[in-house]
Amino acid sequence: RPHLTTTLSTRRARPMLLRDRLYGATSVIENIVEGRLTGQLRRYRMQRTIDAMNGHLIVCGTGRVGQAITEFVRSIGQEVVVVDRDPTRFSERDTLHVMGDATSDEILRRAGIERATTLVTALGTAVDNLYVTLSSRKMNTELFIVSRADDPEAMTKMLQVGADRAVNPYEIGGARLAPPAHH
Repeated sequence: RPHLTTTLSTRRARPMLLRDRLYGATSVIENIVEGRLTGQLRRYRMQRTIDAMNGHLIVCGTGRVGQAITEFVRSIGQEVVVVDRDPTRFSERDTLHVMGDATSDEILRRAGIERATTLVTALGTAVDNLYVTLSSRKMNTELFIVSRADDPEAMTKMLQVGADRAVNPYEIGGARLAPPAHH
């Protein structure tokens, strides 16, 4: 008899254990799908907002320089779209952004390059900034382009390929620090 009781209790426990496992697995799958759908819906809405924009500014790169530019532009009420390949660099959820490589024409199109009035390239390398400047000028001849360049040779090349302004952030920082230091 004790053997029969053990067998019966084990058999009763298994369906409950299986049911609990199925419920747990279903809950996990549901949360994953729901999270993905929510993320996809958010990205879809954001892309629709970007697609409806005209006269906006695009910032390529969200390092220190790109973030400073984005914050300033937003503070004066200008619409801005940020492009970066690193999702952790989007500082605020409400910042309109396109995740991807800014050197890709498709990514620039998704940011609305044809309808933008200004583009700021603040990518980490002069080569990437040069490439984005060249591509952007071809896609929108009326675009005002400001390109980051860390040395005089790069500044010259940015202007040659279509930048309206080439800026060295280190020179600007040095020029702003020099007067107080002289005092």
